[in-house]
Amino acid sequence: MKTLKTARVQSLKLTKKKYDKIAHAIDCFKGSMNFLIDRCVENPIFRKVSKKGNVYYKYSSYPTIRKSFYHEWKSLFPDLHTHYCYSSALITKNVLKSWNSWCFKKKKRLPTPIYKKNSMKLEECLCYLDENYIVLVVEPRSTYYIPFTPNEFYDQLKTEQHGEITLKLNDDRTVDIFIPFITEVELKEPTSLTSIDVNERSIDLITISATNVKITRVDSTNISTTHYSYSLKRKTIAKNIDNGKKYQPNVRKKLLNKYGRIERNKNKNDIHAIANVICDIVNEENSIVVMEDLTDIRDSSARQKNGTQWQKKSQNTCGGG
Repeated sequence: MKTLKTARVQSLKLTKKKYDKIAHAIDCFKGSMNFLIDRCVENPIFRKVSKKGNVYYKYSSYPTIRKSFYHEWKSLFPDLHTHYCYSSALITKNVLKSWNSWCFKKKKRLPTPIYKKNSMKLEECLCYLDENYIVLVVEPRSTYYIPFTPNEFYDQLKTEQHGEITLKLNDDRTVDIFIPFITEVELKEPTSLTSIDVNERSIDLITISATNVKITRVDSTNISTTHYSYSLKRKTIAKNIDNGKKYQPNVRKKLLNKYGRIERNKNKNDIHAIANVICDIVNEENSIVVMEDLTDIRDSSARQKNGTQWQKKSQNTCGGG
């Protein structure tokens, strides 16, 4: 069984000429992405008609995107290697599929997506690993070597095979490099079962084997505490903006976005830490994970028996609809 794990390393400080060349390549990549997105939106080649006669758009084939607009793309970006069109089309497909699904969920036409990331994800022929260097191809028959210092996680994951490398530009003339390594994992025969129950402030694990039952509690109070504390901060910001003239609507939006981003990042770190703890426990116990099934929980007999009159009425309405 193959698994994919990504190592993040940072390059050494680059020369101004090399840094500008990489920055120019990323700008061209963003332009290429936005060009393909604009060409694909509402293009007749992606228009489909359902059995009921409804018109919809299906963006599921990146070869179609690449072949349809390649000559126009090449005239706009003549200096770029041809395979940049392939990499751009691959990401364009994913962006448009996500955008299209959101349009269906919201039941309205959302604004056309714009690629703003200061990064690019390239296939192996454009960006590959050579010892402690990343070899980047920008123009045909020209390569740039990006040196980096390996870290401990990189040494643990390094294998002979790797996936598409992502380069992200920094302001201090360095580049963040994300290298996904492909590893082979041997499947083990499980010797126990681990049941996971997710609560508001804890995650409870029950491991059942042939000879033992073990209960483990993983603390997750930081997630709810972070949400509560940052909700108070957002409330204070909104209150100050309403009552005083010191803050303006633009400043309010920037502050709310700032603290929302910090809250999301903290929650991501906490969730990753909890997931690592659970993985370590499952690996040590050599067990298979069993998650609770909450399907049709509203129609369960216990909820119907203990529910209020309004709840019972809404359940009967939903069940008979």
